Amino acid sequence: MVTVLPEFYGEFFCKAGECNHSCCKGWEIDIDECTAAKYLEEKSPFGETLRENIIFGETASFKLTPDERCPFLQNDGLCRIILEKGEYFLCEICSMHPRFFTYYRELELAGIGLCCEKSCELLLSDDEKLIFCSESGEFEGDFDRLLKYAGIDGHGLEQPFEPDCSEEYFSFVLSVMKETEPINEEWTEKLCLMETEKEMILEKMRDISQKDFAVKLQRIFQMILYRQLEKIDEYGGELLYAFAKFNTQFILYEYLRTDDLSESVRSWSEQIEYDTDNVNLLLKRI
Repeated sequence: MVTVLPEFYGEFFCKAGECNHSCCKGWEIDIDECTAAKYLEEKSPFGETLRENIIFGETASFKLTPDERCPFLQNDGLCRIILEKGEYFLCEICSMHPRFFTYYRELELAGIGLCCEKSCELLLSDDEKLIFCSESGEFEGDFDRLLKYAGIDGHGLEQPFEPDCSEEYFSFVLSVMKETEPINEEWTEKLCLMETEKEMILEKMRDISQKDFAVKLQRIFQMILYRQLEKIDEYGGELLYAFAKFNTQFILYEYLRTDDLSESVRSWSEQIEYDTDNVNLLLKRI
């Protein structure tokens, strides 16, 4: 099996204490069986502290604090487990997040999830075409070449993202997004603000062709498509293209409202890309 990666994959590192949206807060953190067994057997004084902060059941998980923080997330944003025992002592999800691995036929499509602000920074740090390469070095090329390499060219996914400036599409996007299950109140408030500021957003949309971030939008669009390529046989290229366009358009609306492209991508991913129910809902509604 050949593993394919976006060009910036190897540049990723956790921002730790410098991160404004820690993945150690607001998420349930399950512990894989191997690591749970290691934590049960840990003989050091820290082992007892570990066990006191874990729920051992069919699936072990950390006991979150009342404000939904991992009990080992310090106020400085650093992980006490790493400080005490090193990175090797982390459970699987903590050591791998936000990396993802999907599969299409003989390809493993690896990447870095956009719910992480460092991932968004890396994606948006370049104004050139998004490049992919194989881990073995046998493949390197842009998204169109990747489609050909995977044997899925000719499905319409090579078409570039073209913003839709109509009020009708804005209303459609917003109405469907309101059907998604919110992960927090912030998402609901964001949708309300977007509706309130519709005229301002649409006015800015009319100048979209003059914006200097067209390549960045294309990179966002292609990364959204890339993560969903495993579904091409089930849903077809037309629907996956529509899905990527819909979500890129939403991110664009939010950017025009807030003037923060990186955060617009990150908050979208957290709400949609990391919730399979919401992904499936959009695929059905679009």
